[in-house]
Amino acid sequence: MVSVERTHSRHYVAWLLGLGTLLLGLAGVFNWIVDPFHFYHRPWFEIGFSKNQRLQNPGIARQFDYDAVLLGTSRTETFQTSALQRALGLNIINLSVSASLVTEQALLLDVVLQNRAIRRVVWEINYPSFSLGDRLYDRHGDRVLSLGLGTFPKYLYEVGPETPFRYLLSLDILFESLRAIRGQRPDNYDTLHYWVDRFEYSEARVLAAWDHRRHYWTDARRAYLAQHAPTPREVQDVFVKRVEHVIQQNPQVQFDLLLLPATVLEYGMDFRIRRGRFESRLSLNEAVARAQAQFPNVRIFNFQVDKRLTHDFSRWKDLEHFDATTNEFIINALAQGGYQVTSYQLLCATEELRRQVLTYMDEFCAEGHDCPAPVRQNMQYVAAQPRPASSCPDD
Repeated sequence: MVSVERTHSRHYVAWLLGLGTLLLGLAGVFNWIVDPFHFYHRPWFEIGFSKNQRLQNPGIARQFDYDAVLLGTSRTETFQTSALQRALGLNIINLSVSASLVTEQALLLDVVLQNRAIRRVVWEINYPSFSLGDRLYDRHGDRVLSLGLGTFPKYLYEVGPETPFRYLLSLDILFESLRAIRGQRPDNYDTLHYWVDRFEYSEARVLAAWDHRRHYWTDARRAYLAQHAPTPREVQDVFVKRVEHVIQQNPQVQFDLLLLPATVLEYGMDFRIRRGRFESRLSLNEAVARAQAQFPNVRIFNFQVDKRLTHDFSRWKDLEHFDATTNEFIINALAQGGYQVTSYQLLCATEELRRQVLTYMDEFCAEGHDCPAPVRQNMQYVAAQPRPASSCPDD
């Protein structure tokens, strides 16, 4: 009797295992057919796109036709692919990722270079992308450092034996496949991350953003960042490893390094966050200048010192995100070669940026705006640092 019961138990367990294996296999086949992130093939029917750029972009890079790419953050994600193609005369696609670190941008570019013979890379060089060093994961494992944006799917960027298992047999991918076939995802890639028309742009918004960020950076947060932030030399080393190395290895590709404008208060916030952050930001410009001087396939487009952009707060919704007019202005400037600078001109512009920020912040604080003690102390520290003799023109 006991033997019969054990036999029945074994059969039941075997039946459950067999059923589980069958269902898992069916889910894998279903995920492969739908392929919600376009990883294995172009869509065979309309499935739309995911708004999760970290999951979607590797598939776009693998399957779409293009000869140029734009890499960047939320400041470039609203550059519509259609507008870029019209202005630049290239079959360019926008692969920007909001709040992305340069490490993940470089991983995405590796996917691009492995799958397409591209002619041009337009790459936003944004200091916050470098401000955590060459890092991708925090101490909790796979969680992206940027803003707690979930698990970074590195298996889609560096494909290995585990990739099909983690993709095809994933419950999350299955749910995304179901959303895709139900028509629950956006179907226009061109407007997928275009949000500039949803916000107000004004001086009031900028000053509100200053107040918000001023309160956000508590003493505890500032202390943590001061402990983990890279030095200016380490920022430059990250640029060499993640950007300059790719430039050197791909002399056939034109690299346009894009230094976008921010409100002057964005730089002023550096003084609130920690001592040395402003200098680290400027040191990134020095690394960009060296790359342009060293490699003939590098061009620099610098918008950082145009006061019509940085001091006109009516263009901004916060300290660093600009409106549609500025968006269009930058795309047209890229097309026309405007704002292109040499390495020498960039170094001079960086000194001018230092002067502009210190001058404006002195006036801003003197006008009675709330400038916490760390802001004033760090401004004094930067102003007191000796500067090398300059041959830059005064204007």
